[in-house]
Amino acid sequence: MLQGLPGPLNEEQTKQLGMVQGSARHLLELINDVLDLSKIEAGQLEVASEPFSVHEAVAKVVRLVAPMAEKKNLTLTSEVSSDVDE
Repeated sequence: MLQGLPGPLNEEQTKQLGMVQGSARHLLELINDVLDLSKIEAGQLEVASEPFSVHEAVAKVVRLVAPMAEKKNLTLTSEVSSDVDE
């Protein structure tokens, strides 16, 4: 739908579908986390440390919760210390 296959989408529809897609990805991550917990409990999880961008992670969370804040007329701000690497 985001590619416009069923027809053109207006700006609000595109925004809503983007949020649905982001929420679906988040739900998949939660499911994977639950599966990982099961592996931990069974002693079968191998842990690997991977670098990631804190700035990018915070931005993703803000994008995810911003619509909820807007609905409640709340101002959502985020700040990552300049001491944190990109």
